[in-house]
Amino acid sequence: MIRFISIAVLLLSTLYLGAQNVESFTLKPTSKLSVTGTSTLHDWECVVDRVDGSVQAVLENGQVVEIKDFNFSFKVKDLKSGKSVMDGKTYDALNEKSNPIISYTIISVTFKNAHEVMAKGRMTINGISKEMVTEARITSTSTTMNIKGEKGFKLTDFKIDPPKAMLGSITTGDDVVIHYDLQLQIK
Repeated sequence: MIRFISIAVLLLSTLYLGAQNVESFTLKPTSKLSVTGTSTLHDWECVVDRVDGSVQAVLENGQVVEIKDFNFSFKVKDLKSGKSVMDGKTYDALNEKSNPIISYTIISVTFKNAHEVMAKGRMTINGISKEMVTEARITSTSTTMNIKGEKGFKLTDFKIDPPKAMLGSITTGDDVVIHYDLQLQIK
């Protein structure tokens, strides 16, 4: 009987120590996401007004040690350059009427060290999904998390013709960079 109790205690201790503290986080309104690029006229930036998303992560002593799930999305119409003509051309190029949402979902995350990760995910733009690998920096406390980084890609990878204006005399470059500073709080 004592042996049975010892085994039960050992088993329960192992299960308890192996249990992971998975926390759910949601994006705060202070999160920032923008897309930058070039054109034959000038460099440009579109800022996203509102980003939705969530993260499920394992924390140890307030530090993220594993990311179980991560996704974000935003409406194409929430991309704003501050110039209505450019915004309209952007929405047309992204086929906003047919594909109104841009999204990203994590596939896997590898920690390079306590604050740097290599994330592999699936980005969907213009109805086209592509796997992308990006480096990000993560800082956290027991109730907040910040994920910051950037990723360059080509518009044509997502079957997007770079927008043109002035009868084609102004052309947007094919290369763009998405910049993110995602601030999250525990649910």
